[in-house]
Amino acid sequence: HASSSRVKCLFEFRARLRIKPYGVRHSTYTVIVWSSYLLCSVWELVGSVQEDTLLLLFLPRLASEQRSLPAMWLTAHIHPSAILFLTLSSLASAGPLSRSPCELLPVGVGHPVQAMLKSFTALSGCASRGTTSLPQEVHIINLRRSNAQGDGEKPAEVALHLRPIQSLPVHQKPLVFVLNSPHPVLWKLRTEKLASGVKRIFHVAEGSEVHFEAGNFSESCEVKVEDLPHGNEHLLSWAHQRYRAVTSFSELKMAHDVYIKVGE
Repeated sequence: HASSSRVKCLFEFRARLRIKPYGVRHSTYTVIVWSSYLLCSVWELVGSVQEDTLLLLFLPRLASEQRSLPAMWLTAHIHPSAILFLTLSSLASAGPLSRSPCELLPVGVGHPVQAMLKSFTALSGCASRGTTSLPQEVHIINLRRSNAQGDGEKPAEVALHLRPIQSLPVHQKPLVFVLNSPHPVLWKLRTEKLASGVKRIFHVAEGSEVHFEAGNFSESCEVKVEDLPHGNEHLLSWAHQRYRAVTSFSELKMAHDVYIKVGE
């Protein structure tokens, strides 16, 4: 029985490894498939390859259907033998961790700043908890191409969406934004759940402006026009000299909308 079960596992393992389902990250799916086969071999050695064999064959299908890990943990509660497998899957699908100090690396979906366009490119970025003990958060946007919407003397428009992270009902800490671009940009502010009366500073490149929403939000805000350096490392150094640490940094090729989740 154990030998036939392992044959089934091996057949499923080879078939699944050749065809990765659409929408599943390659690294995650590879870990899922290899873990399934590894556990088949382990259970054969201990002589308990029985009903759990079907579960091991079924878990890659859960990944194929893009089932969530919480749903898979429910299966693990019914079948305790799947806990090791789901632990490996959780590690494989975990998002990027915040680093301190801020280290420039390729960004992913876990990055606190996301940009949207019909198509856009996030070139590099970082997120850090280095400002946790400081009186303000510091977020830097280095926009490489800002003239996509500009027409002659009219500056490009980029909507800057600010809202707190999910764990904060209302964000109350002072904020600093460094908004750099090679050409003038009209940064149109869109805010959600930010406390009023809190100091917020916007450093913008020469010729750029910040447009605030209607209301009293702008009363506690200050816009400073600066001669900002364009290189990533120089821009980070510029911010470090003034504020000692950076919460997030994002280098964007082009964007019409930039979404920043504020909070630590």
